[in-house]
Amino acid sequence: MANTVLVKRTTVAGRVPGTAQLAPGELAVNVADGKLFLKRVAGSEAVVELGQVGPQGPIGPEGPQGPAGSDGSPDTAAEVLSKLRTVDGSGSGLNADLLDGKHASAFARLTGGVFTGAVTAPNFVSSSDIRLKSDILPISDALAKVQALAGVTFRMQDCEGRQMGLIAQDVQKVAPEAVIEVEGTLRLSYGNLVGLLVEAIKDLHAEVEHLRAICQKGDDHGL
Repeated sequence: MANTVLVKRTTVAGRVPGTAQLAPGELAVNVADGKLFLKRVAGSEAVVELGQVGPQGPIGPEGPQGPAGSDGSPDTAAEVLSKLRTVDGSGSGLNADLLDGKHASAFARLTGGVFTGAVTAPNFVSSSDIRLKSDILPISDALAKVQALAGVTFRMQDCEGRQMGLIAQDVQKVAPEAVIEVEGTLRLSYGNLVGLLVEAIKDLHAEVEHLRAICQKGDDHGL
């Protein structure tokens, strides 16, 4: 007995036949898209695109559907993830936000981080717009604060060669705004000391001008 292959066709791009339009085993071709569809009955009716995986249709509440399972039904997102873990290895924690069990934030820290060794960039820029600041106050006794600090050279643990700078505990006593404690260790923000140094230079300049005025006054009186 001869078998008859039933084929329907459409020339409308993007059109996909529904289950009500095809009989079980019936084929449909979209000439514009070059796609061939088949109505399959395996527990439930579904129209599948031949050469593709899973049934056609919108993405379900559990995410996109994957390759068809042994019973003819499509894999859910959770089932696809389970198959990926089988290939990737146990404990990978693979999902939309995790890479090998670690959140993306572990790879791109946007709220601070601790580094070892030298960190190099063409330019480091700090936000300094006055519109971002409030409760602005002048730095008082800047010269006295600078005189309380001691510039030193030292060797840093796990680093080669000598370095030059300040001791965080010393700075904390006179300029605590420039010192941050992270995990029990004091860390110094050298950039925050620029304002202190500027005001110290201005204080020193004022003292020089005062002494110059005294000397000028003495010269005027022939002293």
